[in-house]
Amino acid sequence: LTEAKQQLIELQTQMEQQVVENEVLEKKVKSFEQENRHLRTSKKILEEEFDNTREAVSEAQIIITHLSSELLDWQEKYDTCYAVMQDAQEEVKMWKELSTESQSRNGIRTPSSSEVEEDQQVLLYTKASFIKWPNSE
Repeated sequence: LTEAKQQLIELQTQMEQQVVENEVLEKKVKSFEQENRHLRTSKKILEEEFDNTREAVSEAQIIITHLSSELLDWQEKYDTCYAVMQDAQEEVKMWKELSTESQSRNGIRTPSSSEVEEDQQVLLYTKASFIKWPNSE
């Protein structure tokens, strides 16, 4: 009988220890569940931010593509304008030389540099007016 009492006391002690262990484990499980909920919420937020970022990048790529095309158009127009300006300067130089030769033979005065520059601007403007600029339709 004493032995049975001793075993019963040991079993009760083990059971009390098990109850304490169970309570500790239950607290850990609740903590893990709460952390899991927090992580799921954070995951949803990050997924939404990722989707928003991906959409913004996609929109930016479309804008960049459009602007690249427009930049190429403007580069082409610049090249054309530059070529027209070079041609105009060459023509003005040629006319100046011809007029200087003619005037020196005929005794007529040569035009001043401001008159030559004005002629260049008029010629350049006249040629540039025939260029079709982007967005000018």
